[in-house]
Amino acid sequence: MSTRMKAEDVKRVANLARIRLTDEEITKYTNDLNDIVEYAETLKCVDISGVQPMVSPLTVAIPLRQDVAQPSLGQKATLQAASQTKNGHFKVPRTIGEG
Repeated sequence: MSTRMKAEDVKRVANLARIRLTDEEITKYTNDLNDIVEYAETLKCVDISGVQPMVSPLTVAIPLRQDVAQPSLGQKATLQAASQTKNGHFKVPRTIGEG
């Protein structure tokens, strides 16, 4: 079996995602994630030696649109959706390193 998730792992991911979780939610999500990983581990035991690889479960070709350049939003319109901007750019919290 692989390493089990700990409450600290869930807290770290929640912090990175900027999500506040209660102690009850942390316990629930820790248990849920461990159940998911445990189920995925059981799939390793399935014999798939005679199964052909597939790209999609659909047998019908999916029509794709033409790859044609189209006008995009301008900088001003794009930045209107941002919570913070600085000098014409998105301003986001630092996530890696310091300084």
